[in-house]
Formats: sequence, C-alpha cells, structure tokens
Amino acid sequence: MGIIEAGILGSREIFFAVVATSLALVAVFTPILFLGGITGRLFLEFGVVMAGAIIISSFVALTLTPMLSTKILKSDAKHSCFYHKTEPFFKWLNAKYKSSLESFMEKRWVAFVVIVICGFGIWLFYAKPAAGTCAAWKIADGLIVSATAPEGATFEYMDHYLDQLTDFLMEEVPEIDGLITVTSPGFGASSSVNSGFGRIILSPADERERSQQEIYNDLSTKVQDLSGARTFIAQEQSIGGGRGGQPVQYVLQSGTNEDLKEIIPEFLEQARQDPTFAFVDVNLKFNKPEVEIKIDRDRAQALGVSTRDIAETLQLAYSGQRFGYFLKGGKQYQVIGQMSREDRNAPHGSAKSVCKK
Repeated sequence: MGIIEAGILGSREIFFAVVATSLALVAVFTPILFLGGITGRLFLEFGVVMAGAIIISSFVALTLTPMLSTKILKSDAKHSCFYHKTEPFFKWLNAKYKSSLESFMEKRWVAFVVIVICGFGIWLFYAKPAAGTCAAWKIADGLIVSATAPEGATFEYMDHYLDQLTDFLMEEVPEIDGLITVTSPGFGASSSVNSGFGRIILSPADERERSQQEIYNDLSTKVQDLSGARTFIAQEQSIGGGRGGQPVQYVLQSGTNEDLKEIIPEFLEQARQDPTFAFVDVNLKFNKPEVEIKIDRDRAQALGVSTRDIAETLQLAYSGQRFGYFLKGGKQYQVIGQMSREDRNAPHGSAKSVCKK
C-alpha cells in the first residue's frame, strides 16, 4: 500500500470518532452562549473560543494531519534512540491501564458507589453557602437609587417624593459629592410615571471615613422606613452589560391573565418574606386605577358628535399634550392644554368637558 493510500485509509478509520467527539464537545459548550446575567457575561467568550477551537481542530485532524503524515512519515524510517528509551514506559502504562480496567469490569458495582460519592460531594458543594460572590462590586464611588410609587401616582407626586428623598440622602450621607435624580425616567416599564431614578456620587475613598459598602448597608436599612414609595439602593457590579433590570429576574408564564392575577400576589408575598431579596417588584400590574367611561351613543348621534370626537376631547383634557409654542421676552414657551388639578383628581371631572361639533 502506498503512503497516500495509507493516509486516506487512516483518516477514514478515525472519521466517525473525530466527528462524534467534536459534536459532543460543541453541544456541551454551545449552551453557554445563551446564559444570562453575570454568568453569561463571564463565560460568553469562553464558550465561543472552546466551540470554535473544537471545530477547527476537527477540521485539521481530518484534512491537514493526514496530508502532513503522508509527506513527513516514511515507510522505511527507523525508530530513534528516544523511542527505544521511552517505549518501555508506555508499554508498562498500557498494561497497567488494561489490568485496572479488567479488574473494574469484574466489580461493576463499584461504579454505583462512585456515583453516590460524587453526588454527595456535589450536594455539599451547592448546599454550603459561598463565602463571597462570583463578581466583586465595582468600586466606582457611587450608588444607584430606584423608587417606585403606588400605581396611579402622578408625575407631581413622584417629583415631590424625590425632593424629599434628596433631602434625606443629603442628611444621612455626608460623603455625597454629587446627586442626580430623574423623575419618570422612561427606561422602566411602559407606565413609568410612578418611578424615579437617582445616582449618588461619593467623594473619593481617601477623603471619607466610611467605605462604599458601609454606606450601602446603612442606607439599605434606612430607606425601608421611608413612606410614599418603595425605595432601594444598589451597587454596580464589575461584570455586566448595558442591559437594564434587576440582578435577579424571574419569569411567570400562563395562558390567561386571570391565572397571573391569582398567582402574582402570592408569589410577591413569598418573595418579600425571603431575606435574600432587598427589593421585589413585578412589571405586570393589575392594580392601576382606571376610570371607565360609557358613552351614550344614541344621544351623541342626536347631537352630531362622534365617539372619536369625545375620545380626542378627553385625551386633550387629561394627557397634557403640547398644542404649540409662543414667544415672550425673546424666549420660547410651550402651550400645554390640561384641565385644572381639582377636575383631574376627581373621577367626575370628565363631566365638565365640552365637545363641540
């Protein structure tokens, strides 16, 4: 048999083993690409590199290596001195492996003992709480503040609460070098009027007595006593992406909203009782106040007013939309249409709206 034919035959013999092993390894590392949170950010590059390296190595093993073997290896080549000195060791290692494998196959029940011991060791590893977190907190001389008021709270209510929260933070944290607050930031839920966001900028570590962690622990306890809105303090982690949201998120799925209406309150109550979580919230809320208006269509038709005209009138009265601009003193001001506060706060205030043809 020629050298080239031998290389082709050898690559055929190992083809199935190489492909099967490569697919198994790729299947192990590919799910890492879909992990979320800190774990996903930490191991994303690792999974890509490992899966790519396995695919490339399989391609090399089936193409480049057999070709190089036909060019480098010679049929009449003799073993070197290094081969004669090391070959006895590998023969002894092969014999030991063969004898140990035969002994193990004679006592197969030992495999179940090994499985039980490994399972017990894994259970101990996961049952024992870790001494620290997998990612250290980012020492950025700053903290993040988030507040959520009850459903139905207005922009003015939330703005007033953030003013109170600002005074509270400035009094409790003398190490503050700067404080930025945003009322209804808009990057939360779609109805984020009742939410607020803040960022505490601390003075440099060498200019204050307390560390960032000590300030965080102190504030996390004190903000729980604030009334008016649920407030929590958070620290930035050293590993993370640009995605928003809480560090731990849980998804509840159901076929209908009625089922979620029953499950969510119980789920939130149990989560709040767990001391592990400092703040618990849900993005699907069923307790938002609503006013249901029924239109007398017969009377509207008799008056020549369409339901669209009524809807637009109510929208202009309550939404606070911009109608236009006007100039005064060289400055431009917005013209915003809105009913008075007394009429907006009362449910029957909409009855004072007038719709003309």
